[in-house]
Amino acid sequence: MASLTTGAVQEIANLQREDGRQRLRELLKWKKFDEERDLRPSILLDFVYESLVFAVKKGFPWHAVALVIKISQDIFNDCKDLSVTKSVELLRNKLSKCETQLAQNHHLAFLDFLMDTFIRHHGLYQFVVRGEREVDCTVIELQVHTPPNPLPLSEGTDSQVWQYQQRMATLTGDENQKRISMLLLKETAYHETERRLDMLYKDFAVQDTGTLQRQVLEKVVQDAVRSQVEVLEEILLKEVQLSLEILELKLQQKTLPCPNTSPTLTNSPASTKTETTAGSSSKTSFARAPKGKKR
Repeated sequence: MASLTTGAVQEIANLQREDGRQRLRELLKWKKFDEERDLRPSILLDFVYESLVFAVKKGFPWHAVALVIKISQDIFNDCKDLSVTKSVELLRNKLSKCETQLAQNHHLAFLDFLMDTFIRHHGLYQFVVRGEREVDCTVIELQVHTPPNPLPLSEGTDSQVWQYQQRMATLTGDENQKRISMLLLKETAYHETERRLDMLYKDFAVQDTGTLQRQVLEKVVQDAVRSQVEVLEEILLKEVQLSLEILELKLQQKTLPCPNTSPTLTNSPASTKTETTAGSSSKTSFARAPKGKKR
């Protein structure tokens, strides 16, 4: 197991936690690993680094801090297959061999540290070190839809013209929908009239006793006429309403202001110049008229 020099231990102790962990890994000559996927080396590195920090805070000599690092690695690796009792026994044996290198107070402090950390969580450490981890990696392929390439500006439409076209298309679509509703209304009225007449004919057939009476015939005719009038009245009211709505849509189409995107010719410099030239020529011809008359 690799051991550190006192200078290396001092260097690690003066660094921040994460920098110190990575420097400790480099000095122990461990390969770089993924902290999230490789839990075994990550937990071992944490345990060894915490042992180093504990020894520095307790005032261990630098050579004793390096010895603490070596003992921590040995205990972590040697106790992965042992029970708690055997692990405690192994821990005491290793520390007893280092009594000459550690002061008694440091020896007891480090023993208490190992009992409160490693031995207390012995089962958890064994589970992480010995248990095989299942790696569940889900890969999802996402299709990226890039925005379409914009058309050249020469092929574009002015915003006011586009809004006018959209509004006109909406009004035209509403008008067509109203006309379709009127056709469906007439068809519905025709079927409703046929249905009511069929009901009257059925009632008349039931009441037919072989002799056609005048009162019965008059009643049948009156019922038929009343039924027709009710249907026509209802249909006419709906048709009038639809006609008004269609006229309103047509009026909106006629009064919708059309955007003027082309420049007017009345205010152009060319037209002004032309008018000025024409005016000057007329004045010239008018001024020369008396000379011709005098001649």
